[in-house]
Amino acid sequence: MKAVLRCDASSAVGAGHVVRSLAIADFLAGQGWQCWFVTTEQHVEIYTGLSSSDHHVVTLPPDALFNPDALAAAAGDSADLLILDHYQLGIEYETACRDWADRVAVIDDLADRRHDCDVLVDQAPGRTTKDYRHLVPDHCCLLLGSGFALLREEFGLHRPAALERRETAAVQRVLVAFGGTDTKQMTSLALLALSKLDGSYEVVVVAGREAVAVQAGKQLEQLGLSGAVHYGASNVAELMRDSDIAVGAAGVSSLERCALALPTVAVVTAENQRRLATSLAATGALFLAGDAETVEEQDLGRAIEELATSPSRYQRMVRAAAAQCDGSGISRVAAVLQESQILAGQTTFTKGAG
Repeated sequence: MKAVLRCDASSAVGAGHVVRSLAIADFLAGQGWQCWFVTTEQHVEIYTGLSSSDHHVVTLPPDALFNPDALAAAAGDSADLLILDHYQLGIEYETACRDWADRVAVIDDLADRRHDCDVLVDQAPGRTTKDYRHLVPDHCCLLLGSGFALLREEFGLHRPAALERRETAAVQRVLVAFGGTDTKQMTSLALLALSKLDGSYEVVVVAGREAVAVQAGKQLEQLGLSGAVHYGASNVAELMRDSDIAVGAAGVSSLERCALALPTVAVVTAENQRRLATSLAATGALFLAGDAETVEEQDLGRAIEELATSPSRYQRMVRAAAAQCDGSGISRVAAVLQESQILAGQTTFTKGAG
């Protein structure tokens, strides 16, 4: 079986589209599928995890990215499944791919355009069928809510140990992770905020770009902070499991942190993160410190300190985060994607952790 995945990464939207598409591809590959990614060389460079994966990666020139015929040629003119995770692609593009793709699946979180697809996944908390039913064919299977969060399998595997740690652990280790790009230098701001706090914390920095990693390493030393920097880390789930608070972007990684019940101070670093961030903040699963353009080090510092010094508030956030996502959404989505026929009108919907 062959799956073709079309997604991009950029400084504007971050690397979340590629991260969740790669999670699906890894799971399908474990079931014997061949997975082909189609993007540009520039987008591969932005998210290095794609080039280091075992999947086929085909690059197109930028002027061909929105040409369905170019996608067909790059994919070898046939696929059992086409997965599209891209805000600029909609019904016209999807219909044009029907000649060579047996089934079409869409990953979305905007609900702002029509689709011609057999399956649609929106992992944002609180999504309902009324958000999409008028935008998809009658036969489309809707997989909605954070119970379908597209996280790598290891997040579910590390969940029991993470839950156990949260029960008794004092706040000692702070994870700083602002995604695959961090073009707005939020890592640097978070480290500066931590250096001003009274508490003595071990700092774990996860950087998606080499330049960010180098700068963070220098800054840790200059500020006298204890900790380490991980560049291109493949063990992010373990690092989250073994941390007590996270400071990071409000995108896809927010659901990863929820799966591991990790209290989070979040910053909106791209506009497409806003709905997910506000939804999770409303449940108490994270503290939304603000937008990258306006948030200040004092905002981050106060939020970290409040969580670290209030056990009751900390535990409320642990429980709220854990209730949102159990880390098993990828298997639920994959089970539907691998069906040879999608039942007409079938709708699957779950709230929270399923």
